[in-house]
Amino acid sequence: MKIMIYPSGSKVKVGDLVWWDERSAIGHVVLLCETVGEIAEYGMGEAGIWICYDGSASEDGLIVAYPERAFVDEGVDKINSQDSQQICMVISAAKVIVNRPPENSSFGVFWGRRGEDGFGWKVVCFHEKKFYASVFVNPETLHGRLLARDEIGIDVWI
Repeated sequence: MKIMIYPSGSKVKVGDLVWWDERSAIGHVVLLCETVGEIAEYGMGEAGIWICYDGSASEDGLIVAYPERAFVDEGVDKINSQDSQQICMVISAAKVIVNRPPENSSFGVFWGRRGEDGFGWKVVCFHEKKFYASVFVNPETLHGRLLARDEIGIDVWI
């Protein structure tokens, strides 16, 4: 059995909140493929992880997979506690901006950018694996604005 380690040195565990996509998005580790059997069962080809990026932290959520050898190049690493607290505040602000998201919605945090609103994060609200709304949130002020909303939903698998 392979024990996977993040570039920052900590052991990879299910439930970890992690950076991915060159540190431009966050997600939760929902599956480890460490044994020969797991690697074969999930078609990884080598040791790796599955990351749920829609905020639901579920194997049934929207998933991306990374082999351990790509962690450094792809910016996959465990999020420290200070960044985790800030992300929680940004998601809370996004829920207010979306204004009554559907029950059982989840929120994915995607990228930081510097623009007319200053630095901030794009936070996407998903409902039943479909796009519902996206907002921009400045993590320093927790102010933001609605970027897009689709009451019907766009299937994100397309």
